[in-house]
Amino acid sequence: RLPPVKIKEPRGVAEKIPAAKIAKAEAVHLIGKCRKRIDTVIHLVHGAPGNCRVKHPLLGMLNARQWLMFSGIHLKHHLNQLQRIEKKFQF
Repeated sequence: RLPPVKIKEPRGVAEKIPAAKIAKAEAVHLIGKCRKRIDTVIHLVHGAPGNCRVKHPLLGMLNARQWLMFSGIHLKHHLNQLQRIEKKFQF
């Protein structure tokens, strides 16, 4: 589970990689494309050593399996955001 706090994009990241406005259809397409890429590398995670970790800014040190799980949860979150935005603008 992620911490129940809202976090804004860090200023340094926003300056280096500004957020681009895209259409909902394109966002859904990119999320699906990312999901397919995750599915192609999922078999590599099973052989990854558990003690090899990479730092996440909020969640701390994560191994390959945890990163993969986090990525899936993060993609689901973005899909839910898109659905929530769509409902907001429906009459």
